[in-house]
Amino acid sequence: MDRDRLRSIASEVARQAVERVQLDDPDVLRAVESDPLPEGDSLRAMLSMVVERLDEVAWEIQSRIDEGTESQADYESVFKRARAAHALWFSLDPDPMVAAKESAYEAYSATDELSWIEDLVGD
Repeated sequence: MDRDRLRSIASEVARQAVERVQLDDPDVLRAVESDPLPEGDSLRAMLSMVVERLDEVAWEIQSRIDEGTESQADYESVFKRARAAHALWFSLDPDPMVAAKESAYEAYSATDELSWIEDLVGD
């Protein structure tokens, strides 16, 4: 598969993951609405901070589940949004193969569905 096709797959998989989990971070949404995705270290740095923040929230919720003050559904919602943001981060990897593989992995982790990713990738 050529580099442009890999980059296209990575971008579309990440965009759909963000949409499917309803990640509503304004910075993420601005990036997703750009066509093509903006490139550069500043966007990756911002996405890295979003992932880190969401992962921290997920861990906090996880600890409160044991206390009975949060639910597993709350945890899964935040976890899935973190994975979608990470799919977007990976889609900007300088290596198109890494971008495609890792964004697909994170998108699958975010949505628990493989069929839509397989449909995007095709043969």
